[in-house]
Amino acid sequence: MALASVSEDPQDQKVAAALLTPLRLDRYEAYLRQPIPSPLDDDPRAVVEAYLRGDPALRVAIMEGIDDRPRSVLRCFGEREAVEAVRTGSVDPIRLGLVAVAMATPGEDYREVQLSLSKLDHSARLLGADLADVFAAVTALLPERAREELGTFACRDDRDASLLKRMGFAARGTGSSFVYVDASPYED
Repeated sequence: MALASVSEDPQDQKVAAALLTPLRLDRYEAYLRQPIPSPLDDDPRAVVEAYLRGDPALRVAIMEGIDDRPRSVLRCFGEREAVEAVRTGSVDPIRLGLVAVAMATPGEDYREVQLSLSKLDHSARLLGADLADVFAAVTALLPERAREELGTFACRDDRDASLLKRMGFAARGTGSSFVYVDASPYED
């Protein structure tokens, strides 16, 4: 089911604006570096959950309202959910994170999207799941460009343990201390 191109419902536009406005606040400047979980996760989670529960018109209104700051926050939220998934041993955060990254994809730098997807993919594999299966479960809800980019990623034949390292990251810790770090200062 493709999303309509323009939301014409003023109520949907108001709901979308109310959901996205908190993501534009200065408190999200260093969001990716905040402890996981953080109360800051509540706002992007609300956007993603509203998108998933919403009808097509609301989804369009939300997507129309996403500009640079909300896009960045949603992508970071997706990366944070990759960590949360491993810490909790649940694939549910992978699903939310994947949808968040998909929502951020239109207008986002392709390389940034790939970095986020590599963390989600690695976390899914750590949990014995396949990101391609999670993608398949939500693909009908995603914006077209996101379906294309995420679908291309899900079909890569190099999605193995070395992909995360090639993207410049490493997994560190276990359980509640699990995190992704910049791999450049580490030697394996």
